[in-house]
Formats: sequence, structure tokens, C-alpha cells
Amino acid sequence: MIAATTILAFEPNRTLTQYADYGQWEQAQRQPPKSATAAAKDTRPAAQSAPKKKLSYLEAREYASIEQRITEAEQRLQSKRTALEDPAIASDGPKLVAAQGEMESAQNDLDKLFARWAELQEKAESLSRR
Repeated sequence: MIAATTILAFEPNRTLTQYADYGQWEQAQRQPPKSATAAAKDTRPAAQSAPKKKLSYLEAREYASIEQRITEAEQRLQSKRTALEDPAIASDGPKLVAAQGEMESAQNDLDKLFARWAELQEKAESLSRR
């Protein structure tokens, strides 16, 4: 007569689990099943498990003023673009390169402001949907 030394059980989530004996398997069957998503939630840090309820004070202040800052950045970009298109600069290489650099810097600043505005807007909207 051959005796089994372990028990292999096919679980409902299509996994194969090995138990030391029949008693261990019975005990596992009595416990409520722990889903994979519940197990993943248990391992997350506490700081990530509770989302923020509202924009922080600094984010709210930034969000309130960012449209004005975008308008100012757009005006600054337009003035740099106008300076770059000045015919007097077109014939002076170093001034042309400097004006091009200033315009690119103004464009980068504007792009960063738009990205931050979109981020704050998305956060504010996701909080208002709750």
C-alpha cells in the first residue's frame, strides 16, 4: 500500500496549492478566500492606500494663480518671438542666437506651466467626482 505524503489542491482561481495533510487542507477551506487583489492591497504602504481628499493648501493656491501665470508666460513668449523677428537682429548672428535661446526658454516655461495646470486640473476634477 502506498500512502500520500502531501495533498495537491486545485483552487477556484486556477492555482495549484500544496498542503502537508488533509487537516491543513480542511482548515484552509474553512477560512474565507483571500483574493489576489486583497493580498496586493495588504502589502501597499499606508500612505498610498488613502488618497488625498482635497488639494493641499499650496496646490490650491497654485491652482488659483496658474491661469494668470500662463497668461503672463504667453505674453513673454510673444515678446520674445517679436524680438526674434526683428530685422535688425537677423543680420547680427550672436544677437539672433541669444534671441532664439530666450524664445526657447520662454516656450519651455510655458510648456511646464501648461503641464502643471493639467496635472492640478485633473487632480481637482478627480476629487470633485467622488
